[in-house]
Amino acid sequence: MDNIFRLIQQETGVNRDEIVGVKRDDRVLIGRILFIIYCKFYQELSYSKIGRLINRDHSSVRHLYIKYRNDDFYVSFIKKLDEWAKNGEIQQVKKKELFLSIKLHSRFNNIYTKYGGKCAVCSFDEVVEVHHIKPRRIGGSDELENLILLCPNHHALADRGLLFIKGVTNPN
Repeated sequence: MDNIFRLIQQETGVNRDEIVGVKRDDRVLIGRILFIIYCKFYQELSYSKIGRLINRDHSSVRHLYIKYRNDDFYVSFIKKLDEWAKNGEIQQVKKKELFLSIKLHSRFNNIYTKYGGKCAVCSFDEVVEVHHIKPRRIGGSDELENLILLCPNHHALADRGLLFIKGVTNPN
C-alpha cells in the first residue's frame, strides 16, 4: 500500500497522513477518492476494509466513492493505475472489467441525481445510503423505481420497517 500512497502524493500532493486525517478540503478529498478507487478497483476491498485503512466508516467511504467522482476523472485515473501496474509500481491483485464497473456505478449515480445527494426524508447530505424499497432478498431490483436515498438513521429505520414515506410502497 505504500506505493499507492506515494503515487497519489506525486499526482495530487496529498500525503498518507492527510488521506487518513480529518481534513476535508477538495485537494484532500481527491487524494482520498483516488485511494478508495484503487482499493475498490484493484484490490477489490469492501467499503468496510477501506474504511479501516483510512479511519472512516463504510458509509462514508461509499459516499465519497460515488458522490465525488465523475466518470471522466474515474476513467482517467483507472488508466493511470493501469500504467502504474504495467510499470510494476503498484500490485494489481484483480481488476474488474472497466465497462461493467462504470455501468453498475452509473445506475446508482442516477439515484443520487434523483434525490440531489440528500436523504429523501430529512435532506441530510453528509452521508447517504441507497435503500432498496423492496429488498433484493425478496425479489427487489436495483432499478431506479425501487431505490431511495436515505441518511444512515432513516435507512436503519426503513430496514426495520419503522419508516413509512408517503408515496413509497413498503412491501414488508
